[in-house]
Amino acid sequence: MFRNNILFVVFLISLTLLLNTAFAAEKAKKTYEKASVLKGHSKDVQAVAFSPDGTILATGSSDKTVMLWTTDTWKTIKTLEGHEEEVKALAFSPDGKMLASGDKDKRILLWDVVSGKQTGKIKAYDSVNALSFSPDGKLLAIAADDNVIALWDIAKNEVSKKLKGHKDNVNSIAFSPDGKTLASGSKDSMVVIWDAATGEALVNTRGGHINDVLCLAFSPDGKVVATGGADYLIFIWDSKTGESIHRLMRHSEGVRSVVFSPDSKVMVSVEGKSSVVREQWRIPVAATSSADTCNMVVWDPQTWKIIGSIRGACDVNSLAVSSGGKRIAAAGNAVTIYERK
Repeated sequence: MFRNNILFVVFLISLTLLLNTAFAAEKAKKTYEKASVLKGHSKDVQAVAFSPDGTILATGSSDKTVMLWTTDTWKTIKTLEGHEEEVKALAFSPDGKMLASGDKDKRILLWDVVSGKQTGKIKAYDSVNALSFSPDGKLLAIAADDNVIALWDIAKNEVSKKLKGHKDNVNSIAFSPDGKTLASGSKDSMVVIWDAATGEALVNTRGGHINDVLCLAFSPDGKVVATGGADYLIFIWDSKTGESIHRLMRHSEGVRSVVFSPDSKVMVSVEGKSSVVREQWRIPVAATSSADTCNMVVWDPQTWKIIGSIRGACDVNSLAVSSGGKRIAAAGNAVTIYERK
């Protein structure tokens, strides 16, 4: 009888711990709901970016315009016109005063955010895929289809360095938070970490993606780089050694965008059905994924576990996350705003 009582007590304790763990896990889940749909562009939206203070959202479209929206009411502040081809990339300067926009016609325009006036023009060497300001705002990194990364000196209005090493189009680029390095991802399936001062390739990852690297992002502490590929995979890399730390298998299409919230509380990734994946390199879909539904996934950067998801977020071209991960902006045929509840 005494033994049975002990076993029953142990069972109750185990059950309580299990329920507490399940409750804590459920409480940690971040539920996002559609809060608004921004309609102003006449064609698909290719790029989206929050200002550093989170008060403005910039959107760039195939209709050749850039629009600025206030995040208080989601009303249009300004429409910036000047591009002659679709706008593919956006980047705010660290102080939020300047916005850079890049297009398919090898053109990058610089804008004063307050006045909406064009303050500069840069001629790239090919179609612009991504832009990134250095943390001090002195350099603008330009990724394009010419396989080369150009570092543009804002004050001198000239290219300060060209980083060469990729064998195909450079799809994505990002400066590290301390500005000492920058990471690039290419159609050649490689991720390279560069010395921003010398232009030297410090790390060249191998054994990771087996197809195009479509997107990447530094964590806010600079310790890791997250990359998403047309092979459906997300890799988490040590930014110093280039070692693969984690391989995340949750998506059933190519990963179009991956982004950290500025305070590193969440990382968000999204897949897109329009991604081109070579048939012979298709990766089996993870058991937790649905092959017939596009997904936006919210990850915990501490554990790399899923803490939220949005199903049905298809054909997203670009993502932006506000500080704390409270808001997610997803660019596609319109801009959908999701808010954490």
